Amino acid sequence: MFDERAWAFGPQSLVLLLFALVLDAYIGDAPLVFRLLPHPLALMRRVARGLERRLNRRERDESTRRMRGILVVAVLAAGAAAVGGALEWLGDVVRFVWIVELMAITALLAQRESYLGARLVARALEAGDMDTARAALDGLERGPRAGDAFGLARGAIEAVALRLADRVAAPVFWFVLLGLPGMLRSEEHTSELQSH
Repeated sequence: MFDERAWAFGPQSLVLLLFALVLDAYIGDAPLVFRLLPHPLALMRRVARGLERRLNRRERDESTRRMRGILVVAVLAAGAAAVGGALEWLGDVVRFVWIVELMAITALLAQRESYLGARLVARALEAGDMDTARAALDGLERGPRAGDAFGLARGAIEAVALRLADRVAAPVFWFVLLGLPGMLRSEEHTSELQSH
C-alpha cells in the first residue's frame, strides 16, 4: 500500500534513480549547475590526484607505497560513503534536499554524453570526414584510432560500450544495491583509475 509518510520529504531512492536516468538522457550533466559548483567526478579526481602526489613518491620503497595506496583507497571510499550517506539522510529528513540528491545521481551518469559522442563519430563518418571522426572518437576517451572508417566505427562502438558499462550500468547497479554511498564509491573507483 501507498505510505504517504514515506514520501513526506521527497521521492524514494529508486524513483530518484528513474528521474535521474530520464534527466541524464535529456539534459546530460546539467551544465548550468556545474558552472557554479564543482562536478562530483572532477572533485573526486582532484582529491585522488592530490593524495597520490603527497603519498606516492618515487623515492619511497615499494611496500610503503603499497600501504599508502591502500590508505588512499580507504580514505576515498570512506569519504564517498560518508558524503552519499549524509545526502541520503538529509534527503529523508529535510524537505527538498532530495533535489540535491537527484542532481548528484544525475551527474554520476553519462548516457547522454556517450550518445552525443557516438552521434558525432557517425555523422563525421557519413560525411566522409575522417579527421573529425577521429577527434570525436578522442572525445569518447577510449577506443583505438584505426585509420579506416570501419576501424573508427568499431572504436566508437567499443568506446560507447565501455563508457555505458563504467558510467551507467555500474553506477546504477551500485545505487540499487547500496544507495547513493555505493554509487559514489563506484564513481570514486572510476575516477581513481582515470587519474593514473
